[in-house]
Amino acid sequence: DDIDNAIDGKENFASKTQEERNAYLLERMANLEDVCNWLMSTHTDLATGNALENSVIYNNIEYTHDTVDYRLAKFRNEFDLHFDREYCEVYFICTELLLQYDSRGKNMMLATWGPKEEGGYYIWYPIFYDIDTQLGISNSGVPSWDYDTEATKTGTFSTSDSALHNNLWSCFSDSIKNRYIGLRKTKLTYETLNGYYSYNPS
Repeated sequence: DDIDNAIDGKENFASKTQEERNAYLLERMANLEDVCNWLMSTHTDLATGNALENSVIYNNIEYTHDTVDYRLAKFRNEFDLHFDREYCEVYFICTELLLQYDSRGKNMMLATWGPKEEGGYYIWYPIFYDIDTQLGISNSGVPSWDYDTEATKTGTFSTSDSALHNNLWSCFSDSIKNRYIGLRKTKLTYETLNGYYSYNPS
């Protein structure tokens, strides 16, 4: 009951019927549902090849069927309406560089502060949660991958079919590489990273 009440302090959530609770949560989570539905509409594994209800034009190319190319074009052209690109690219780089095995799926959370402009889509940011699987360590604490594992290319991540991260790499790999080069000169040097992981028990 305490958890239920904490969801909305203005109401006694615990006293509501299950149907009322469901309706409240569905309304509250509608913006998360919107972005999840958009991501699924760009998932290349789900392309049907069927004709689109209405043709779509991206960058002067007309798409008439639900193909992989169409879904990637949709992701590329609509991504900035739904996510903060710089933040997503840095998150992608960190998960790749530090082999954060679970952080592209079950140990990733999405946060938002609302739309950039009134009436617009909510803009989402992936954030870290439970990062016990990193530096090649599995969630049982066993060293499982070498430092040079290319996790995206080899499908090493526990959620290797992530529409968000696979499409991000397919559509923006040049931008990600350039951002990585910049970060390796500043925030992600060996010395800086080693400092993050140093621990003095005293």
